[in-house]
Amino acid sequence: MAHPGVLNGGGRAVRTPSTGCRKPGPASVAGLLVSLWDIDDAATALLMGHFYRHLRQGGSKSEALQRAVAATRQANPHPFYWAPFILVGKVW
Repeated sequence: MAHPGVLNGGGRAVRTPSTGCRKPGPASVAGLLVSLWDIDDAATALLMGHFYRHLRQGGSKSEALQRAVAATRQANPHPFYWAPFILVGKVW
């Protein structure tokens, strides 16, 4: 299963679970999980932990993001902390 990359806040690098950080490019990743605005590091860490846990359990990328957002909403109800995350590219 190809994991999505995560574009860091400055837009300078893509991180994947298996490769660590590297510059983005067309062959680098199948898709990206991006944030539309800068948010709190703790909320991001919480969401990403849930996201990758659900991926490892065999869910699709979109299902993993849905579940991660739901878990993050419980801890941080304000949309500022969970709403900016979207999947781009091959998200199935």
